Amino acid sequence: MYVQYHSNLYIQTHTHVRIRPICPTILLIILYCLVPVVFTHAQSVWAIEQGSDEVIYLPLDVHFPRTLGHLVITTPKIYDDVGLDASVGYDSKKISLWLTVYIYLQRYYSQRDLKSHFESLIGDIYAQWPDSKLVGAHNVTIPFKDSSSSGYMAFLSYAKGPTPGEWGGFAVLFPYGEFYFYIRVSFLGSDNETSIREAMGIIDSLLLALNLSNPEDIEQRQ
Repeated sequence: MYVQYHSNLYIQTHTHVRIRPICPTILLIILYCLVPVVFTHAQSVWAIEQGSDEVIYLPLDVHFPRTLGHLVITTPKIYDDVGLDASVGYDSKKISLWLTVYIYLQRYYSQRDLKSHFESLIGDIYAQWPDSKLVGAHNVTIPFKDSSSSGYMAFLSYAKGPTPGEWGGFAVLFPYGEFYFYIRVSFLGSDNETSIREAMGIIDSLLLALNLSNPEDIEQRQ
């Protein structure tokens, strides 16, 4: 599967069980093995299954791998009382690069139009990095299992990053049912083609690993 970037560049992306009464102690052991371990409290939307290498965003049943190449997942976060505004990130000890995925309901923001909302997100980057420059922004197609979604991707550069050097970043936004997925990648080496392609490859790897179901399938399960 591929995400189309610009006109000629493509980014590869890619029951109920009835049991008989048993000893309470054995039952607790079984439940511990089967029920996801939640990061914070019982109502948390982030969980991890025993024996699995995936972190799960429960409202959408989206599974994030523990590792993404040389990147390692960081502690997921929620920004509201119900966990429908959340994020999870990846950090690298090998290179100066990190990735964050924000997941939130579209109705949380006044700009219901995808393009308008994307422009406001780019404005937030300008506010965070006043010296940032927009190198380019394009439409992208995000493939799902049997369908796809239209979105936007932007590439920015900013000289004054967390450490000295030419920093760059990608921003990707696409709708997923009633939610938005907003992916941010920041990296050192915006003046280096190899670094740029490596950052793009991280986005590819993430989308391939997520292997998102069709939004309609998620809504039916809910």
